[in-house]
Amino acid sequence: MLVLTSADVSPAAPALEGVRDPTTAGSRLLEPLREHPEALAGAALLVTFALLFPLVTRARPGGGRTAAGAAWSVGLMVLAIGLAGAGPVAIEALLPSCILVAAWAARPWRLLARRAESRSTALLRESPEGL
Repeated sequence: MLVLTSADVSPAAPALEGVRDPTTAGSRLLEPLREHPEALAGAALLVTFALLFPLVTRARPGGGRTAAGAAWSVGLMVLAIGLAGAGPVAIEALLPSCILVAAWAARPWRLLARRAESRSTALLRESPEGL
């Protein structure tokens, strides 16, 4: 199956068996893309979002990074469904990456770690010296 389409594609190995000419091999490998041009739209979509990912990772911590991560995740899913005509299998494949990007951008574990640090240092300050 092509990444963001519902088209089934057979393995390339049987089509390339015995082929020695690179031009013929290339044309046989490109046949699924000629038959399903929406796969090119899906590939362009994935490349675009891969290039946008550093903008999310370099955003300032806090609300800006959270908004960038959410926009990246929602944008990828909306465009995958709308433009590329992604089927349920592709959405299931993209969903974990969207969840991870949104979680990384929000970084809730940092807040929990800071709270734990402040509690542990407060307890140390309250304890009597010499124990």
